[in-house]
Amino acid sequence: MRSTDFLPSTTRDFRAYDLVLVPALYTAEEGLIDALRQYVADGGHLLATFKTAFTDENVQVYHDEQPHGLTEVFGLHYQEFTISPGMKLRGEKPLDGASCSDWEELLIPDMAKVLASYDNPAWQSYAAVTENPYGKGRAWYLGCYFSPDHLEQFVREVVVKALPAIRPHEEVFPRIIRSGYNESGHRLTYYLNYSAQQQSFVYAGEAAMELTTGREVSYGERLVLEPWGVQIVEQ
Repeated sequence: MRSTDFLPSTTRDFRAYDLVLVPALYTAEEGLIDALRQYVADGGHLLATFKTAFTDENVQVYHDEQPHGLTEVFGLHYQEFTISPGMKLRGEKPLDGASCSDWEELLIPDMAKVLASYDNPAWQSYAAVTENPYGKGRAWYLGCYFSPDHLEQFVREVVVKALPAIRPHEEVFPRIIRSGYNESGHRLTYYLNYSAQQQSFVYAGEAAMELTTGREVSYGERLVLEPWGVQIVEQ
């Protein structure tokens, strides 16, 4: 199981990561933009959202086409944005039918593949979500914020493309899974319930021991966690 790191804006070397997510990186200095561009060119996968690379470190709006320094990476540019609550997306699943809110950039695809556009007569010629190969890597751009269920499914698809050897867990908050190894080299998997309601997980590993109860668990067995509970499985 691979984990997620939260990186500071001072990071310049992304080579250790198969996928980098950049949510609304409104303020970005040239060095960071250059590093992200090089990361994708070298074979990395980048998913960025609206309002990325809009201003420099002094919050001065970049004067060229947006997103600054990354138009070739994403294969698009934009000059305008709108706010049209209730507008929906039209395109590939799982994006089709998603409801937009708060912010919509009117993306003009140059090389990018359009995954979804706006289902609105005034804006239907513009892209909303795109995918683009760049160098040895690939980049996705979300020009708007849309319904969480559709967003989760879309991000899952991106993860599968970026990391084909793994599959994302079905569990989402408040059901959390983490893993690691103890001093003996045995794999430990932590099942955590971050809620006041009982939750359950399906164990998908080899025969192992659940350490908080001392009982054996096997593949396909359901682990039931009490409110705010935790179980630790050792393989």
